[in-house]
Amino acid sequence: MSTPISGGLATGRKTVSAKENLRKYFCVIVLVAIMLFFSIVTDHFFTWSNISIMLAQGAVLTIVAMGETLIILAGSIDLSVGSLIGLGAVLAAGFSPSMGIWSFLVAAAAGMACGACTGLIYAKGKIPSFIASLGMLTVARGIVYLYTKGHPILAKSDAITTLGIGRTLGLPNIVLFALVVVLVITYLTNFTTFGRWVRGIGGAERVVGLSAVPIDRIKFLLFVLSGLLAALAGAVQAARVGSGVPTTGSGQELDVIAAVVIGGTALTGGIGHPLGSVLGAYIMTVLATGLDLLGISAYPQMVIKGIVLAAAVLVSVDRKRIGIMK
Repeated sequence: MSTPISGGLATGRKTVSAKENLRKYFCVIVLVAIMLFFSIVTDHFFTWSNISIMLAQGAVLTIVAMGETLIILAGSIDLSVGSLIGLGAVLAAGFSPSMGIWSFLVAAAAGMACGACTGLIYAKGKIPSFIASLGMLTVARGIVYLYTKGHPILAKSDAITTLGIGRTLGLPNIVLFALVVVLVITYLTNFTTFGRWVRGIGGAERVVGLSAVPIDRIKFLLFVLSGLLAALAGAVQAARVGSGVPTTGSGQELDVIAAVVIGGTALTGGIGHPLGSVLGAYIMTVLATGLDLLGISAYPQMVIKGIVLAAAVLVSVDRKRIGIMK
């Protein structure tokens, strides 16, 4: 009589294991599947030239996604990153003639200042992060247009050009820049007390608060870090294209959030990993590049990206660990 029971338990374990494996490797499966599909249906997708371009494009999105990953891990959201990308781009380009590569520090400082404002409003003012960052999205974009008067600014610096279009060991320099950022954020998230606190705040903030964790300070620092990385990503984008364009990053906050969510980070907080966000960023990049090669216009691309995002959320989210869905 025990055989059917043990057999049922084994089948149940196999089913759970299969679901867990699918959830765990979903990003890898999707990325490989998309690359194989476009390699078959297009002639120029799987060439080193195109792969190099995708690596560079994805690097900018990856840098921003690292900051957004920490924000979402803590159960918040930062909608201002698109405008901060634009702010970092125009400031890095604008100060490049006099400061060279050090103009990146101006961009970084501006991003941190904007992030600090958002963090203060959210953490101390007790305003939802959605509203606080939405306000900063508008303010930062307004600053961009005031600074540029609506005109692109050339990035005049050999060092910036080297970073933007140069290569080391065959890889674009901005990819190596993004790799350093990923390693730092991964270490911060997985191997420090700060990272454990961030996950704790996202998973069970009230419980963490009973342990004397400085929750408001951590929330503030997360937005400062997110602002820093978004502005640096903008500076890298300016280096890549050779100018700071006022519309840089416009609407890109949605791509950033999509990359993080596709990468397995739950919007309810507490669950996720920076490396998953890297895969999510490149899924978005590969998908956009492949659709461009197929000649599909921007509007259908929005529909397709939305479907991919919804499918990723359905498959990758572990509902048992989230608890109540809000």
